[in-house]
Amino acid sequence: MQSPPCARCLRLNIPCTVEPCYRRVNRRDRVQQLEAQVQELKDILNREKPETAANSTHSVDTASFHHSDVRSTDLNAMDESIIVSRAEPPAEQEIPSEEHQKPESTDYTLGSVRLSVMQVEQLVHIFFEKYHPMLPFLEESRTPAEYYRASRLLFWSIIAVSARNFSTDPSLLMKLTPALSELLWKTITSNPISLAQVQALILNSCWPLPNFRFWSDKSPVYANLALIYATHLGLHMPGHEQEYSQKKVPSTNIHIVERSNAWIACRIVAQSVTINLGLPPLAPLGYNFSQAHEEDMTLNIPLHLKHNFLIQNSSFRATQVLFSLRESSSTYTPTDTYAELESIENDFYLLHQSLEKELSFINSVRLSGAILLFQCLYFVQDKSQRRKQRKEGILRAYETATKLITTAISHDSAHEELLYSPVIVGRLIFVAALVIFRVLHSIYATATTISGQQPDRNAGQILYNSACFAIRRCSVQSNGRDFSMRMADLLKALWRGGENDAELCSQEPTVKVQSRLGAGIVFDCLQIWRGYGNPSKDPSRECSRGNSNTRNGPQQQQNSLGQTSSYQPQSFATLQQGSVGSEWVNDSSLPIDLFDGVMSGGWEEMLNPDWNFLDEFHQNTQDWEL
Repeated sequence: MQSPPCARCLRLNIPCTVEPCYRRVNRRDRVQQLEAQVQELKDILNREKPETAANSTHSVDTASFHHSDVRSTDLNAMDESIIVSRAEPPAEQEIPSEEHQKPESTDYTLGSVRLSVMQVEQLVHIFFEKYHPMLPFLEESRTPAEYYRASRLLFWSIIAVSARNFSTDPSLLMKLTPALSELLWKTITSNPISLAQVQALILNSCWPLPNFRFWSDKSPVYANLALIYATHLGLHMPGHEQEYSQKKVPSTNIHIVERSNAWIACRIVAQSVTINLGLPPLAPLGYNFSQAHEEDMTLNIPLHLKHNFLIQNSSFRATQVLFSLRESSSTYTPTDTYAELESIENDFYLLHQSLEKELSFINSVRLSGAILLFQCLYFVQDKSQRRKQRKEGILRAYETATKLITTAISHDSAHEELLYSPVIVGRLIFVAALVIFRVLHSIYATATTISGQQPDRNAGQILYNSACFAIRRCSVQSNGRDFSMRMADLLKALWRGGENDAELCSQEPTVKVQSRLGAGIVFDCLQIWRGYGNPSKDPSRECSRGNSNTRNGPQQQQNSLGQTSSYQPQSFATLQQGSVGSEWVNDSSLPIDLFDGVMSGGWEEMLNPDWNFLDEFHQNTQDWEL
């Protein structure tokens, strides 16, 4: 008997009691469960229809897939882990059976996309063979069906990544994009946090869907969400995950390694994305990640993932130092960072020396890009008397940029791996090209580098040209206008405008955007590019060419950037001998046949002096604006 009785029992004049077996039911949760069950039954019915057709034709062609009008919704808890199968009782679906797991005639459906088991297996194989080595944090021994049971979002994210260059059906990614975007946001807003969700967010941050622009890119959102979700799951505290979970956390070796890899990947992606945009680092406060994972980093962690972590962890520490330096002084000036920048550069050089022989192509680009983003701080406007120190830093940034682009075009596996690289790789090449643009269109174009030589303008032009090709190689859509294609087109327009900008070429290379660390050069160049679209800009102003147009050569012809000058193949030989490399770059190791032996459709055409860099340039700026 309740004492005092409730108002309802008093009004009805009945005894006020609480039944021991009574349990309050959340109406919203119950409705979601019913919706999930209805959706499951619809999926089963829709799968039965193509199964009947498959039995009569014995084959299903990709182009003739039946389109389902069923809107996909992620399932709660165990509902999310239901495998696609024939019309079986739900109780049997919860038990994974090796023999009865996935009938051969079953299809996977998301929105209007329907894939057969064979196609799914092919796509998953492509993912683990081509894309996953770039960030190896998933368990390769799991089958596609197991990934589907773990999370529909993770499963379709894997499919979307492998569909980026799927020659069998080039339009598959575009058909997946709207349904997967909807599924992603529904999952992260309505489902309990799980490890599979964290893994899916990492994939969508590294290889985002192609329907984004510079200012609408959700990669930072996904990366930081993954980091926050991983922290809620206790992945940042190895060995203590049970304290962050209501359910039993598996403690087998495969699960421990999977959680460790997921957390390492979270930190890698969050750091690389935020530093590329000039944002402050996000990490659990008061937690030393290196010490906590010291043992895990030596056991069962893929070597490429470990190297990537070491690069990003060094970048994270450097970013923390610079932001703390800025916050600790109300009279902060760029000069205050010079001593710290030199220390940061030295740390990266030591890291490069320790990893140089084992670094993969992608990690080599990541390492060069990491140091370049910090060296770009030398471009920040500085009115102090330490101009010599600033100038030397800018020229070191130029050398690092040339090394990065040279790696991107000369590495043995560059031509293939750029096709499957994460979006951050193209952005790092973009930054390197902007550094070359700013130096060659300034009074530093005739300065003497730390190696005792002047920047070779012809070699710089070729590298700038090469950067555009490398960025285009990262494009998802061969005939579309995705982010990589727009970056390459913007570089073309920027160079063309810079060639006619006498004011820019008569000044020191200065970045006015000071709040975004090294990424300020990107936003500053965007402002310069917008200025070239302003009618008040006089297009008749010609930039002084330094000594590039005074070279004597056997013939005068149009070079790779569409201007008349003497082209000498020997000028690029200077690049191979280290004229644009720094001491730690070791450019002397570059082969003499830098571009020989590359597969058809590779880099040979960009060395053709008759090729016009601005051919087929898209004049509609709305198509390629970032």
